[in-house]
Amino acid sequence: MYTAIDYIRWRGGISLEACPFNEVDYYVLCKLCCLDLQGIVPPPGGGEGVTVKYAVDSFFEIHRGERVNLGALVAKEVIIACRLMAEAPRFRDMKVYAYANNIDETKEEQFCALTIEPGDGTLYITFRGTDDTIVAWKENFKMSYCDEVPAQHDAARYLTRTASGSAKPIRVGGHSKGGNLSVYAAMKCPKDIQDRIIEIYNFDGPGFGKSVVQEPAYQCIRDRITTLLPQTPVVGVLMEHEESFEVTKSEAFGPFQHNGFRWEVEGPSFVRLGSVSGGGRYLNDRLGEWVDSVDMEQRRIFVNTLFDVLQSTGAKTLTELSDAKLRSARTIIRTTRGLDPETRAVLIRTIWLLMKLLVTFKRSSKSQECAAC
Repeated sequence: MYTAIDYIRWRGGISLEACPFNEVDYYVLCKLCCLDLQGIVPPPGGGEGVTVKYAVDSFFEIHRGERVNLGALVAKEVIIACRLMAEAPRFRDMKVYAYANNIDETKEEQFCALTIEPGDGTLYITFRGTDDTIVAWKENFKMSYCDEVPAQHDAARYLTRTASGSAKPIRVGGHSKGGNLSVYAAMKCPKDIQDRIIEIYNFDGPGFGKSVVQEPAYQCIRDRITTLLPQTPVVGVLMEHEESFEVTKSEAFGPFQHNGFRWEVEGPSFVRLGSVSGGGRYLNDRLGEWVDSVDMEQRRIFVNTLFDVLQSTGAKTLTELSDAKLRSARTIIRTTRGLDPETRAVLIRTIWLLMKLLVTFKRSSKSQECAAC
């Protein structure tokens, strides 16, 4: 099976003139946001950009001799992909700029964005998905009851500000939460900018409910959105997907299908399947049933209680949480008192599922690291 890593190796020497910008390019380039490019790539309004090669080489030069770990949930292939793009003629001279990165525990926000000029006369504005900070995951879950979370607001502002400095056609995309931010930003930007958007890619990101999909702003961009989910989506069904989506084939199992580097690639595209798997439909249906059965206040209580439990361990990130004493049933029971029985049961099941996932990630954490030297 061929993957996005194989794509970079094989097509990295092919120009955009010979092989136009495509969905695999969207995916691999959005992963540049996973590197901490602060001080390397200019911030919004900070002047001329730098090349992909300069940005990636500078990051690894700063971390020379260290073991680079991008977090428990960031695929090890990200580092491989970035190193390959820095050397590949197709990618290395692309210009990157307007790097924005903000984690605000007070606002409960995690936001990261980057603008790329591929060299084909367009802009590619990409948003990072959720990192492994607990505040970032809380913001994700808050989407289930908030009309707008801070990262969505900032994504719309970022797109508007960055696109206003150019007259070029615009591409927007991201993986995980970054995909959700891409669609939201495209909805909320001014019409003159919206009219310049040619494509929007949401790679396995949280979806949108009926109220959003029915908005005129969404209808204006609907035909330009491509939402891709693996056959057994987990993150992508955390929210409703009332919008249409396509299914891609993954070689991974269960939650590891969220890693787009495990999706099958054929030529310039991800391989499509007819529908999600039986397990994916079951998970989607069960989550949908529970979400439909609780009101917004119950969702708020659930989310706040869940993250009170996680934060009571003293952990700031899921990497740290892997070592935290989350197995204590006393902590869970004490923190969940006062909830209605059904919500409390869902909460406990969620925590135990999270624990199982973290144990799995912990066991593979050494393979998630890569020497920077």
